[in-house]
Amino acid sequence: HALDKGVIDSNPVNGVTKSLVFEVSNEVRGFSDVELEAIFSSPIYTANYKPQIADYGEAHYWVPLILYYTGARAEEIAQLYVEDVLLGESVPHFLISNNRDDQRTKNGLDRRVPIHQHLLDLGITEYVAGLGASGRLFPKLNPTKDNKYHYALGRWIGDYFRGVLKLDRENLKPLHDFRHRFATNCRSVGFREDTQYAITGHAPGNVGRGYGYHTLEVMQEAINQMPRCCVSTVVSAG
Repeated sequence: HALDKGVIDSNPVNGVTKSLVFEVSNEVRGFSDVELEAIFSSPIYTANYKPQIADYGEAHYWVPLILYYTGARAEEIAQLYVEDVLLGESVPHFLISNNRDDQRTKNGLDRRVPIHQHLLDLGITEYVAGLGASGRLFPKLNPTKDNKYHYALGRWIGDYFRGVLKLDRENLKPLHDFRHRFATNCRSVGFREDTQYAITGHAPGNVGRGYGYHTLEVMQEAINQMPRCCVSTVVSAG
């Protein structure tokens, strides 16, 4: 601008700029089809397999399924209360919030996530009905000192995936990889990006996408397009 206006005779930084090079990571993000087949056809879902020492109730059964069908963060699901599972609404959904002292969301915002029909078919309604009306959804998950309910369960699931299922991929993230896979599935079935972000709690990509809101009906229609995992038999995890 100064050169164009004649304020200076030459551009003092001419030639010192360089093109930016962006490296694309080849890191695997999210479970592959083969890994999902191994997980959801494993003894947890076919033979009532449970931790041999620790007792997580039915969390080891339901948490991976819910993560697969919501793309939520593990702690967002582990911290839920029974009252956060609104099965009697016209669109059954999870309320993910920081309404209680032991709940938090990454961006501090509440969101509602419809419950995939497969979770209903597998008996989540019956599971919730068997709990106290005001208790936690997974009452046997004990928090760490900083109120992280998923931590011990995540360690056990990691050991189970690596040790029993032989999923030994170097960059395996046993619970978070469900979130990555959800994003992959969203692209595969043609989700609008803003609908995906509304479900997963990601910040919109630009200001315009943050305008308005997504109805539960729209999100329910989108979520029910997600491909069903291979769990087909209702097996009590308790």
